[in-house]
Amino acid sequence: MGSVMDASCTFAPPLWRRALRIALAGLRGADLSDDPPQESVIDRLYHHTPR
Repeated sequence: MGSVMDASCTFAPPLWRRALRIALAGLRGADLSDDPPQESVIDRLYHHTPR
């Protein structure tokens, strides 16, 4: 959300509110009972460089 807020603050301030509503709506129905992914998986996702 911080990235959306930073990117939209000058040209479309209400945009972050819409993005937050969408994110929260997605979480309402989410089943978060599983264990989170292992740190190695998260590291690969964040440090992956597209070919």
